[in-house]
Amino acid sequence: MDRLVEVVVGQDGVEIRYNDSTIDHRNTNNSKWRTTAEMLELIVTAMDVENAEEAAEFEEKQEKKRRHFGDNKASREARAIAEAK
Repeated sequence: MDRLVEVVVGQDGVEIRYNDSTIDHRNTNNSKWRTTAEMLELIVTAMDVENAEEAAEFEEKQEKKRRHFGDNKASREARAIAEAK
C-alpha cells in the first residue's frame, strides 16, 4: 500500500502502524482508505499479492533444482546422435 502501512507480526499479536501525526498524513491516508475496515481489506489484498509472488518465485527456484528423468548430458548426447543418423 505504497508503504503507508506497516504490519508487524510478533509473538504478542499483530501490530498495524501508520503515520497520522499531521494533517498531510491524514489527508494522504484518507485518499487511500475511508474506514479501518477498508484499510484492512487493502492490507489483506496486498498480502495476498505478496504471497502469490513469493510462491511463484519459490516454485521457479524449485523447478530449476529438479532434474527430470532423461534430462542429463548422456541422454542429450544419445538423442543428438540418434537424430543425426
